[in-house]
Amino acid sequence: CGAEPPRIMTSSIFRQLLILCLLASGIPGSAQSISRRSEPLPLLTHVAQIRGLTPTEAALAYPVKLVGVVTAYDRNSRVLYVEDSTGGASVDDLRDEFRQGDRVEVSGTSGEAGFSPDIIHPRVTFLGQGTLPPPKRMSLERPSLGSMDSQWIEVRSVVHSAVAENGTLLLELGSDGTSLRVIVLNYSPPIPKRIEDSRVRVRGVEKVITNSREQLVGSELLVSGMKDVQIEKPGPIDPFAIPQKKIGRLLTYSPDEIPGHRVLVEGTVVFQEAGIGIYIKDETGYIFVQTEQNIALNPGDLVQVVGFPAARGLSVILEEALFRRTASGPP
Repeated sequence: CGAEPPRIMTSSIFRQLLILCLLASGIPGSAQSISRRSEPLPLLTHVAQIRGLTPTEAALAYPVKLVGVVTAYDRNSRVLYVEDSTGGASVDDLRDEFRQGDRVEVSGTSGEAGFSPDIIHPRVTFLGQGTLPPPKRMSLERPSLGSMDSQWIEVRSVVHSAVAENGTLLLELGSDGTSLRVIVLNYSPPIPKRIEDSRVRVRGVEKVITNSREQLVGSELLVSGMKDVQIEKPGPIDPFAIPQKKIGRLLTYSPDEIPGHRVLVEGTVVFQEAGIGIYIKDETGYIFVQTEQNIALNPGDLVQVVGFPAARGLSVILEEALFRRTASGPP
């Protein structure tokens, strides 16, 4: 008799042997993941189901089909933000444009392109006009630490700076030494009067900033337009027309002072780094003043300074400051 032909190992036998080998190898979760992939993944129909996935699970490309309302669309990065009754999520690499308030159906798969699980390979269908949900409230004093990524939120704070750039308005909000960058999309000039040092209520979508290892390093707020920026109390007409304080009394208790706003101090110039800042002193102490003003000063000049006080380590500094010379020092 001739020799028996070699047997071909079937895929099912090979899979079983591979699972046994992986179980014996002790690699955590390796055999289970292969076993899971042989079963169809369930359809995800709510944002909470997507956000409940781990990065490894999100990468398995769960099928997604949900209905939500557009909270923001960033045409520069082609990212759409949608929210349903369970939360908000980002929809990546979208070719079509949508507007805030559109009610849409989103189909695609889960992915791990951002800080939190998102929707990739999307197909978005316009269903009509929807209603924006009530925003979640976020406090600058208690950062979300990423839990609000892609969520529709509301922040109340003080505007430290306002700069128009490439069709957007960049606002820097601050309170008690913490800050938040706000990007107002679809912006048309001019910059609202007295917006600096004003108290505002802003609604938008939090966008988490990560490093190359997807670690949280900060966040910013994407705002669809100035309609979502409400000025509750405008800043003063003359920023120097506010009560003056001593340097040594900054960030101390005062029953009449509202935290987060500019303060006015007066002092003698000790040293200046042009375009960076100046050091001044009065009889109660010294302080560094962070300012981009390039007006040349000399040691001994007397100046008035308005700025936002912030703690840096064990010291207090003034940020986003303006100054004016009130007297020249000795020659």
